[in-house]
Amino acid sequence: AVAPHGCVSRYSGEGQEPTLVVLDSMFASLAKAGAMDLIVGMPHRGRFNVLCNLLGFEESKLFSKIVGNSELPDEFFGTGDVTSHLFTSRVGSFGAQGNEARVSFLPNPSHLEAVNPVAVGKARAKQRVAGESRRGDRVATVLLHGDAAFAGQGIVAETFSMANLEHFTVGGTIHLVVNNQVGFTADSKKSRSTTYCTDIAKIADCPILHVNGQDIEAVHRVAELAVEYRDRFRKDIVIDLQGYRLHGHNELDEPSFTNPRMYQEIRKRHQSGMSLPAIFSKELSEQGIDVSAIEKDVEEYSEYLRGELQKAKSGPQPSVNSLAGFWEGLRQPYRSDKVQVDTGVDTKTLRRIALQSVSLPENFKAHSRLERMFIAGRQRDIENG
Repeated sequence: AVAPHGCVSRYSGEGQEPTLVVLDSMFASLAKAGAMDLIVGMPHRGRFNVLCNLLGFEESKLFSKIVGNSELPDEFFGTGDVTSHLFTSRVGSFGAQGNEARVSFLPNPSHLEAVNPVAVGKARAKQRVAGESRRGDRVATVLLHGDAAFAGQGIVAETFSMANLEHFTVGGTIHLVVNNQVGFTADSKKSRSTTYCTDIAKIADCPILHVNGQDIEAVHRVAELAVEYRDRFRKDIVIDLQGYRLHGHNELDEPSFTNPRMYQEIRKRHQSGMSLPAIFSKELSEQGIDVSAIEKDVEEYSEYLRGELQKAKSGPQPSVNSLAGFWEGLRQPYRSDKVQVDTGVDTKTLRRIALQSVSLPENFKAHSRLERMFIAGRQRDIENG
């Protein structure tokens, strides 16, 4: 369906299709364990697949953005973002039992790992509102990473360093490293000093589960195991999903220029019909499972996508569906708004707030120097105006 727009960077997840298996298994297990809110941070690679195939994002909206339309109404005061930063929030059913949870799939910045503390902070705030009896009972955090960014960006270590602190913990985050074994163009020997890209997680004493993405059943079990660990111990855990990246950094790059031997092997696999979906389909067939409907399903979905693409070209104006739930009643500003708001505060209120900020409880004794140099002096300045 995107073939007419071959110059668009999709940041394809091909070669790491098991990412969807991990997330679906993980979401289902978290919901079954009682989590009602799942906060998810993810970089760009494979994002379209997660949005549309797992989280019910309308394909026509995605295609509308791809063909050059804004995701915001014309009168909206603000600008849009690139396709690989799209986000959503929805209640969905996951797994065979249809376990239900709300997934907040956060906006993604171009600085790949910057979403980590945002996701953890959002989870912590939601936990406070939910009034959990045990941290992480109702709100869980899932973070996806690329292998090179996980090892290379300092914000990863900073977030891990706060994972077990009383005033910052969220009761355990599940980390999924989508390991393509190459970062942009650099292999591991040229981009990190450690054996594994996940070694940075050892600073928080995290278990690290390495799994071969080609073994789909193992991938499913590892996802369940990660949820079980997090549910029992309320600590971070890391899954290292070993796979590859079918294309270059984006579809416009030619990866064989910088990684010729790696991409010779990758393309040989696909040209011989050994993509990961094909391998799993073959395994199911060998187990006596009828897979004849797969080709029909693929063709039907392709036809559906072509229809969604046509809808995107002539569809209605986009709408903004944020500011719901706790934010009901608020709305985003529009260009047509002419309202002038007085943001001033009267002096009496400011003085009352300032005095409160340097007042101590009756039974609290401050250090004499602190009281003399900071507290008493500030109280005097405030009272004198």
